[in-house]
Amino acid sequence: MDSIKQKFYYKLVLLNKSKYYTISEKPQELVMGDTTEQNLLQSSLVYVYRTQELALSNEIRVKDPKTHLSPKTVIKIMCWGDSKEEDPKYAFSFMCPILDVGFPFKPQKPIRDVSRRSKIIPPKELRSLPYWRDITPCRYGLRKLPSPKLSVRSISHINWRVKSSRAYEKLRKMEEETEKLEKEISEIEKFADLLDLENDDFLKDSAINESIK
Repeated sequence: MDSIKQKFYYKLVLLNKSKYYTISEKPQELVMGDTTEQNLLQSSLVYVYRTQELALSNEIRVKDPKTHLSPKTVIKIMCWGDSKEEDPKYAFSFMCPILDVGFPFKPQKPIRDVSRRSKIIPPKELRSLPYWRDITPCRYGLRKLPSPKLSVRSISHINWRVKSSRAYEKLRKMEEETEKLEKEISEIEKFADLLDLENDDFLKDSAINESIK
């Protein structure tokens, strides 16, 4: 077992009611200021990393539904004694958590909202937010930045447009049927008027014939 000069390492842990737990099948509580001893010959070990970035990139469990949305943070641990290296992670026989350092403050690009009409949040505005240092990508299971303006269309508005278009089609069909009925009624009335005229002519002719007789 090698002896490593670096004394302080970092580890990503779950945060539950101000208590810190390792991200594993059997979470182990790590108490600030308390020294934890472990046997390096065991199969399940608590590993640490040289930097915060390495701890984040190697310990994120994206596909684990149990811990995906759980609050997380990075703690600084003082390590000594025998060591076991499995690059890039290390295991030590003695570990003592000393500080909750949170997440590294190294944003490379401004965060952009997913909608088309979204605006980019300037880095200056991001730094002014009180919880900026706690914010990381959504895959870390943390809070999202507030969107400056949501441009997603309302579903109810879309449904209303669909319903209104359907109602318009029904009204148009009803108007067409009404026009057809009105035409048929007008034709029937014309035919009835012709019948009345024929009856009048017949009565007149019969009256003339009787008078002649």
